[in-house]
Amino acid sequence: MSADQQQIARVRFHRALARAHDEYADALTGLGAELEEPDTPQLRGSFQRRIVGLPEMIGERGMTSKEVAAATRGDEPNSHTTLKTLVEKGVVEMVEGASPQRFRLAAKHRRDRVLRLSRLIGEGEWTTYKDFSIAIYDSSKMGLAVARVAHHHPAFAHPHRVVQAGGTISPKWRDEDEDSGPEECIRRLTAEGAWDVTEGRAKAERLVGWEELRRRLSREYAEDDLDAA
Repeated sequence: MSADQQQIARVRFHRALARAHDEYADALTGLGAELEEPDTPQLRGSFQRRIVGLPEMIGERGMTSKEVAAATRGDEPNSHTTLKTLVEKGVVEMVEGASPQRFRLAAKHRRDRVLRLSRLIGEGEWTTYKDFSIAIYDSSKMGLAVARVAHHHPAFAHPHRVVQAGGTISPKWRDEDEDSGPEECIRRLTAEGAWDVTEGRAKAERLVGWEELRRRLSREYAEDDLDAA
């Protein structure tokens, strides 16, 4: 074998080795995500889910029962009772030393990147499981895992804003809290101005891609660092 052929063989070997390392890293990422997926109780009733989905609940300061009532257009006594129930389920915690009493997501949920990113997709916007996966894991292979968390984890905010590629809704889409299917996802997107009735899909101009999602998440953590300084 000539020197040139040996060089070509070495290049091919290292390229194959690099691909193998990439595949191994993706597998570890997927395994880690599945193992770290929080085991939390299912929420019953849309009011619980709306409270958990409030942007302020992800912050260290949290919210009072009065603030939650105002944000959800509910009443304070019912909001307080629901918050206490969420504390018992381990989804929400009370802010120690706060007066009046304040509530926020439990620490493990506040630190979870997937759950935090779900709160950075605003009303009238949508993204795909693939974009969401790339923004978090640098890989599109975790799209199915994102879908599972979106539909089953009580602290994943606004699951109707994360859909299939092309803005279509899976016929398997479910909101377990309200026992409803794809039509409920479409109803919510339509109410927020993100659904194209003529095309039968989410509006392309309302899509938030992975690059923007990643920028938003970076800003979120940068603000955390500033608050902690």
